[in-house]
Amino acid sequence: MKKLMYLLAVLLFSSCLGTKKIMNQKSLTNVKNSKELIKESTNITEKTAPINDHVRTPVVSSGNTQTDKKIDEILSKMNTQKKSGSNGYKQYYDEQARELVTSFLIGGSQSKFVTSTRNEDTQKTEEQITEEYIFKKVKLIPWWVYALLVFWFLPQILTRFKIFADPFQKLLKK
Repeated sequence: MKKLMYLLAVLLFSSCLGTKKIMNQKSLTNVKNSKELIKESTNITEKTAPINDHVRTPVVSSGNTQTDKKIDEILSKMNTQKKSGSNGYKQYYDEQARELVTSFLIGGSQSKFVTSTRNEDTQKTEEQITEEYIFKKVKLIPWWVYALLVFWFLPQILTRFKIFADPFQKLLKK
């Protein structure tokens, strides 16, 4: 009996019941690259107003009337005028005021300055999805536990078996 107890104790501690964890891990990595091109331009328009200017140059008297008449005669023949679009000039001699008159008309101008910049923006987005599954797996009960249970409950099993077997034996004897 003592040997049987030692044998059962060795069997009991040599194989154990328990659970084992099994872990499955699934990982997905999703990388997205995006490139964005940004163009910016600036328009600067500069306008100038038209110029309308008159220059009057007085002609000085020489003191001699003959000379002054000759100068007036020569200068009165000077009458020039030019015009191109909104620009022009006119030059003439005013005998009563004894002045050489020059008029300038310069039209307004418009200048455009365009500056443009180009920026490139690159973005990298990384997304990682991790799924984790944990399973608990129970090992099967060892055979010797069943043997021990049968041995322990053997007297009760036999009495119950006899209860059911007696009616069949009586039927078989008839």
